[in-house]
Amino acid sequence: MLSSYMKKKAENLATHEDIKLLTDQVAAVTKTAKEIEAKISTEVWDRQKQWELKRDVLFEVVKTIGDLSDKLTALHAFYQVHGEAISKGDPSHAEERLERTRSWAQAATELDTSTLLVIMLCSKKLKVVTLEFGVFCRRIVVAFRDGNPDAFMKSMKEFTTKREEVLTAIREELGFNKDS
Repeated sequence: MLSSYMKKKAENLATHEDIKLLTDQVAAVTKTAKEIEAKISTEVWDRQKQWELKRDVLFEVVKTIGDLSDKLTALHAFYQVHGEAISKGDPSHAEERLERTRSWAQAATELDTSTLLVIMLCSKKLKVVTLEFGVFCRRIVVAFRDGNPDAFMKSMKEFTTKREEVLTAIREELGFNKDS
């Protein structure tokens, strides 16, 4: 009877130790799983926040390009109507010319600021096409100033192509199919 008692006691002790070992193992696995989950959650959160930042910057670029296009068109219209008088030194439109030029310059500066953010956050392709678009727009304005009000109309096809290159690169950057 004592031997069967000792045998039963030994079995209970072994079972208790096995349960303790399993409990410790489950606790270790649970802890590891929670650490992995936390790491994945943090990485997903970080990736999501980076994507949202990039999206916001790219939406701002699109708005800025629209504003810049509007200002460039307004400046072109001004030079079409008053360019000859300006080239003859007529000061009667100087204030309007200054206002339209300032307005365009502000839009160009906003594009430059957005382009700096693109340089920090986006692909090389988007950086290049955004910079090229900005430089191209500035060349058109210099042509206006130098007495060539037709520069915009002569460059309209290239202007549209360069603007579309930027918009296509933005769609690609956001992960959208360029045909959608």
